[in-house]
Amino acid sequence: MNRHHRIPIRVALVLVLGCLGTAAAGFGTGSANATPPYDWQDVTADFVAPFDPGAFTDQVHRSLILSPYGTTEKIECRAFHGPGGQCRQTDPTGTHHLLHETYIANRTVVIYKPFP
Repeated sequence: MNRHHRIPIRVALVLVLGCLGTAAAGFGTGSANATPPYDWQDVTADFVAPFDPGAFTDQVHRSLILSPYGTTEKIECRAFHGPGGQCRQTDPTGTHHLLHETYIANRTVVIYKPFP
């Protein structure tokens, strides 16, 4: 015997519409207090300067920054869901300078751009 269990069309329609209604109600909720994805975040602790102790030994998990300020001035980054964002460093006068990101020997290296 070959029996097929069929869901009545009305039940299927109610299930589909219920799922769509639940999904639609979820849009735009839950993120009112979350940090917007493009806000600048302080990531200074994730960087190390070439002349800092351990820059090429026990601190190799940190990104390397080539900047006249090293990590003494704040470094901020922003991105939307992962890599590919922007980073900047603020100089002592409060001017933001974008950092150019590159990779050397599987390590992220960011380079200070002196002109904003």
